[in-house]
Amino acid sequence: MKAWVLEEYNSPLILKDVDDPVCGDDDVIVKTVGAGVCGTDLKIYHGYLDWVTKLPHIQGHEISGIVKEVGKNVKTLKPGDQGIVYHYIPCRDCEFCRTGRENICEHIKRAGFELNGGFAEYISIPAYNFCKTNIDYPLTHLSVLPDAIATSYHSIKTLANLKVSDKMLIIGLGGLGLHGVQIGKMIGAEVGGIDLRPESLRVAKELGADFVLDASDENMVEKILDWSGGLGADVIIDGVGIAGTFSTALKYLKRGGRLV
Repeated sequence: MKAWVLEEYNSPLILKDVDDPVCGDDDVIVKTVGAGVCGTDLKIYHGYLDWVTKLPHIQGHEISGIVKEVGKNVKTLKPGDQGIVYHYIPCRDCEFCRTGRENICEHIKRAGFELNGGFAEYISIPAYNFCKTNIDYPLTHLSVLPDAIATSYHSIKTLANLKVSDKMLIIGLGGLGLHGVQIGKMIGAEVGGIDLRPESLRVAKELGADFVLDASDENMVEKILDWSGGLGADVIIDGVGIAGTFSTALKYLKRGGRLV
């Protein structure tokens, strides 16, 4: 099959012929339709995760596609099924897996990280990791669901437990932040966002944000407190994650609020 292979850090990917993946008894072979490029892919490309990935390497962990082949033990999927790949491949037996926290499995392996990923014609994964879908929506658009969108959802719904009518403030309106705006509005919260980039503020507003603010505004604290009724936000999602945004976020957080 053809694949884009990273053979040297900081060098262009090479399109080349590689061995077809082998389908194990509990696996499926997926023909790749969509493969997103995540910020983490750039880190891998630059060698910042060389303790995880080994060269040569096929990147890509945001994958959608069509089942081509199924292993002999697979009963729930068949060739032709369409869906997305859950790129975290857990052991499903350690303490964390048994308590529903597969993302921190002791023996985790991930497509596009420890294992080859979706920048190829085909990928072999456990059938457990293929999420079948029947919705009428382009598979190329669905490829970001298990990563870029699931990350925001997990932060907002699982960790922060956002509720209807909560006020949620998102610091950093990049890809994850903009997904967060949409998720927050779907839950029924009032959503505010902060960023330095005018384009990000504009898009956030178009996606339903109730309140946006330039992070360079000298009266930012007063304006956020005014938006939140003087109490601060019920939930703050810090999408930047540096010391400065963390300490600043505490100023906007409601007493008893949740900061992720």
